[in-house]
Amino acid sequence: RINTYSYKNSFRLSVLFKNTKPIFDFFLPEYYIDETTTLNAEFDSEKLKFGLHCQSPRVRIKDLVWNDYYIDIIGNTGRLEFESGGLSLVFNDQIMLDNFTVISNAYNDSVNLLARWNNWEEPVYRGSINANLLFSKPSGYSHPRIAVNLLPTTVVTYDTIWMINQCEILIDSNNLIVNDFSINHHEELFTLNGRLSSKPEDKIDLSFINFNLGNLNNVTNAKGLQIEGILNGEASFSSLLKNPMIISNLNIDSLIINKEKLGTANIISTWDNAKKALEIQAYACLLYTSPSPRD
Repeated sequence: RINTYSYKNSFRLSVLFKNTKPIFDFFLPEYYIDETTTLNAEFDSEKLKFGLHCQSPRVRIKDLVWNDYYIDIIGNTGRLEFESGGLSLVFNDQIMLDNFTVISNAYNDSVNLLARWNNWEEPVYRGSINANLLFSKPSGYSHPRIAVNLLPTTVVTYDTIWMINQCEILIDSNNLIVNDFSINHHEELFTLNGRLSSKPEDKIDLSFINFNLGNLNNVTNAKGLQIEGILNGEASFSSLLKNPMIISNLNIDSLIINKEKLGTANIISTWDNAKKALEIQAYACLLYTSPSPRD
């Protein structure tokens, strides 16, 4: 239903979704918008102001499902305010973020972005990510450049507090540059640094220091896999879009898989571009100490 104002080109739009499943099953089987979803939009041509509100019991985009979803957008020629959230956001039926909300304010060439979630229960699973984005178009560039300033924050996963330190990420049509991204919990740390581009000499380095693999069990348990051990080592990635190169050298101390002790493990992997496959060499050594003889 469309209602027009007396001002030229102004309008109000109201949409109610009905019997949506057959349509999405046929045309877009990996997507879905629930029945009873409502969408309302309004444009005021005199004030050059636009508004949109959508409410839906369920929205699915491939492996991502958003329950009790809503979105609000208000904008004019100088500013855009965006808020979207829901009861829960589920990734691949394994990871669920309760009360997930994204809030964004855009003005001229800058955007402030806040993402937050909180389950309000035990074990605690909450966090927030706050970032500032700056858009620019340097001389000689045909595409815009995005500078992302990720602000320091904390994320709690199953009562474990992780610190995300401030870092800068630069994105343009040919490069992805990450400067000093790191997450730590006490002595556990992993970092991301480097540049990705079409040049083979540019690479992104991922480092692990004293990382407890048990942190992953909340995800792997659903696949029947329980792991323990302390991970140290590095992995490098380059030319991912054209001729991928992946090299890693990882060491795991006191590796245990499904309660079976494997000891100290070393994993070396390289990407075989001709076979389009990751070649992995893994070694494990279990040290056994015989019991002392009795007197």
